[in-house]
Amino acid sequence: MLRICWRKIMPSRFDDLADLAQCLRGSVPADVEWETLLALANRSLVTPALADALQNADDVPEEVQAFLREIDSRARQRNAMLRAQLAEAAAKLNSIGLVPVMLKGTAMLADHGDGECNRILSDLDIMLPQDRLEDAISALRELGYSYVSEAPNGWDVHALGREKDAGMIDLHSRIKIAAPLLDHAALADEAKAVALDTARVLVPSPDHQALIFIVHDQLQEYDYARGQIDLRHLVDLAILARRAQIDWSRLIRLMPTRHGRNAMRVQMRSLHSLLGGEVPDRMVRGIWPRLQHKRRLLQLRYPPLASLFTMLTLLVDPPINPPLEGGREGVEHPERRGLWRLSRLLELSRSRPLPTKA
Repeated sequence: MLRICWRKIMPSRFDDLADLAQCLRGSVPADVEWETLLALANRSLVTPALADALQNADDVPEEVQAFLREIDSRARQRNAMLRAQLAEAAAKLNSIGLVPVMLKGTAMLADHGDGECNRILSDLDIMLPQDRLEDAISALRELGYSYVSEAPNGWDVHALGREKDAGMIDLHSRIKIAAPLLDHAALADEAKAVALDTARVLVPSPDHQALIFIVHDQLQEYDYARGQIDLRHLVDLAILARRAQIDWSRLIRLMPTRHGRNAMRVQMRSLHSLLGGEVPDRMVRGIWPRLQHKRRLLQLRYPPLASLFTMLTLLVDPPINPPLEGGREGVEHPERRGLWRLSRLLELSRSRPLPTKA
């Protein structure tokens, strides 16, 4: 009763996240506020996952179940369109001798049968060898694709699209941090081949999929330093851990920097604590992962603390990860410039969370 009264007086994003996380584990809190919870699920892009988790729950109002079923159905329909688009593009790339590697949500889409994947995708992320990007772009132009924005961006990512499609295609040549090196050759070595209609694509190993999700959020998007949680990708990790055998110890070994290993342990701790992810206890022990996970939750209650916590984290565990090497000729990524990373982190620590952040 005390908790209920306090929430009515002083609601917080922490309480909302705690309720949503509990629902994503298949258990409904006694005092849940459905309108607030659904708003957070929609903003975090996890409504289809919520529909899966609660489909057999008896204590969910019928109007809520109806809403969840509708969102789930629409997500599956859109993903069927995206999968058909992906199959067409992959077949064209196959025709010039390329077998693309699927990344993040696109890997999950490719690895499921038509209409079975309900995960909300923003676009189709495809990785190709650096020296074949121009060939790939020329081939996709023959299907009617053109650049969506100025091409390529500072990360050497090529965004291509067509008006008739549900989403655009992002062509990558590597994951956007210098270490570990995750390019087409590194991922293809352990990937499995998947058939999409007449096309053939590569889906990274479970270890590499988990590594990409963690590296993307914790290091590339600076969620570790900022103490933020991308709930959609945390849910992706939980789903991946249930469906496949992830070698969590190997993930730590794959990360060459202390900063990166700390970031990985914090994400594992949040996965274990919030969503009940199947992470071995030995991987989430230690003072630092516990402190950083509690910091994430505390600044949800008290947002003004975020900047202070970010600066403290930078002092204790600075992001020592060398700038990207190579890349397209003539493209200088801003991380190669002196104090860019520090100034960017301080700027991000003062900004509001991204739409997909819990």
